[in-house]
Amino acid sequence: MKNPILDVFGELFIQFVRDLAISNVEIRLQHIIKGHQSKIKYKAITDKLNEEEKELLHQLMTGVVDIALHKVLFFFEERDEFKIMIQTQNGLIDIKEFASGELQGYIFEWAEKYSKYPIEI
Repeated sequence: MKNPILDVFGELFIQFVRDLAISNVEIRLQHIIKGHQSKIKYKAITDKLNEEEKELLHQLMTGVVDIALHKVLFFFEERDEFKIMIQTQNGLIDIKEFASGELQGYIFEWAEKYSKYPIEI
């Protein structure tokens, strides 16, 4: 059964963490590819890439974001001394109390449902 509190957390987590991180990756990759002054040291490498290889690089970076977020949620799932607390009408409750499985397993479901970027893993 879906939990609305967990869904709201997932939506915000995807929009304000995953999507913003991927957007930042895209901006950085564009700066590298276009030879932006702050990324000039990478220009010689990216000039050698064809469009397919550039897309593969983008997919790789997006996958790294997804893996990192999965590991963050896994950390909170496994470590009882650290918690993500949600304010409810009944007070603060550990987000794990709302999950029907392991917290990190939700990342892909949330990304499919709430992200403007497709899953790349």
